[in-house]
Amino acid sequence: MKSSDYWEKRALAREAQARRIANREIVKDILPAYDRAARQITEDVKRIFARYAKDGELTEAEARKLLNVRETEEVLNKLRDDLKEIKDPQLRRKALNRLNAPAYAARINRLEALREQVYAEMAKVSDKEIETAGKVISQSYEHTYYRSIFDTQVGTGFAFSFTQLPQQAIQTVLGEAWSGAHYSRRVWRNTQLLAQEAEQVITSGIISGASVPRMAKQIEDVMQTGKYAATRLVRTEASRAYNAAELHSYEETEIEKYAFLATLDSRTCVVCGRLDGKVFSVEEAKEGVNYPPMHPNDRCTTVAYFDELGLEGLRRRARDPKTGAAKIVPADLSWAEWKAGNYTKPKNSGIIQAGRDAMKMDIEIDALTPCLVDTSTGNVVKTTFSKAISSDLKSAKSKDGWLFNWTDPDLASDDIYKLTVAGSEEIQGMIALQYEERNKAVYAHIAESAPWNRGKAKRYEGVGGHLFAIAAQKSMEKGYGGFVFLDAKNADLVRHYEEALGAQFLGIAHPYRMIIDEEAAARLLRIYTFDEE
Repeated sequence: MKSSDYWEKRALAREAQARRIANREIVKDILPAYDRAARQITEDVKRIFARYAKDGELTEAEARKLLNVRETEEVLNKLRDDLKEIKDPQLRRKALNRLNAPAYAARINRLEALREQVYAEMAKVSDKEIETAGKVISQSYEHTYYRSIFDTQVGTGFAFSFTQLPQQAIQTVLGEAWSGAHYSRRVWRNTQLLAQEAEQVITSGIISGASVPRMAKQIEDVMQTGKYAATRLVRTEASRAYNAAELHSYEETEIEKYAFLATLDSRTCVVCGRLDGKVFSVEEAKEGVNYPPMHPNDRCTTVAYFDELGLEGLRRRARDPKTGAAKIVPADLSWAEWKAGNYTKPKNSGIIQAGRDAMKMDIEIDALTPCLVDTSTGNVVKTTFSKAISSDLKSAKSKDGWLFNWTDPDLASDDIYKLTVAGSEEIQGMIALQYEERNKAVYAHIAESAPWNRGKAKRYEGVGGHLFAIAAQKSMEKGYGGFVFLDAKNADLVRHYEEALGAQFLGIAHPYRMIIDEEAAARLLRIYTFDEE
């Protein structure tokens, strides 16, 4: 069995992955929702000023008169239509109940309409936050359950049987309350408080004669508070899902004990610090008492604690019914191979020995260098990149050693970029990109080093890393935060891209689907320097 260092590192890696899942969804969905709300509320205020203010100012008497003007039924109906788009049924009902209250049976005044517009915007933020939190919980739970079992099989060496994750387990976690309240109730409460603050900013601002830019800044400050609360809530829910899945995996693998593993640094609280290293029974695990999360934003986790009796149980479950011998998991079995059900290590693929038109990522990342390196002299040469034109794609011929058909119809909708040495037209490599607006990420379809940049006699080193840095740059420009998807050709390449690019294995939608997240993208962009033509 592997050392205690292995178990701690794997537990911390699983916890870090749960945090990455949370951070990815926060950046992709929740923070933009708050920004949209701030912009819309500010626009509502601007419309009032543009229509009624003289020289951009209102006296207090004018402001009070303005806010008491009656609005039409059309305003209420538009708000109702907006709220009907909310997906969460309970949230939609709560929001509509406000508008359907007896006080609004007749026409409402402008102040009331403005107030309801604020509450409607925050209800839409709530909807997105609840949806995102549910997604984070589901993804964190499923990934952690299987990854924990994988780490246990590799750590013990036993290919024991286990139960596939039942969807009911995820539904149970989605329905559970933490610290006395379900996450959807906490989201609703937080956003309603923000709506009250935003309403107060607008009302007092109009009456006191505050400028629109000043009110916009105050509304933005309110939303920053909301962003912090939302980030803390989603991260806490990710931690709760992750730790619940860890406990589920302990129960599934009949592990009877666990050790509390605190993240020991300057931010570690006294409670978690005192629990660090202590061993508890899985049967007696209690969230918030001896099992994380102990508090919001908790970064602590647990690690399986093995004794001989527990190992014998796993050994028994790994026995082949025909031979009676325990089935062994190779010590270097990858996560991708394990998910695909391969319990023997495949032969070396040679990384770049792919067939033409394979249309799966197999480019070698030989080195990460700020510019290309001339292998004959060791000199660094500056690079530029630009969109490839039709003649560029036609010039990449198989007879000259190019592996992919760059004029293939499957690439017709892609943006294809070519990498060149500054001052030269010769193509050193190309990458085809698709923009996934729905997923807020760039999909790197294929990438290829020029034939003279492959193998031992390559002319330039660093082409592969450059091409992925271009993909990260385009992701940033699109507002995707640097996120890049790719489909590796095989399990060997999954490991290669994990080590070389810091990419993470997902295994969803494609058996070898990987993602370069914002942290890995930022590292690439810190290393590479290039000019776009």
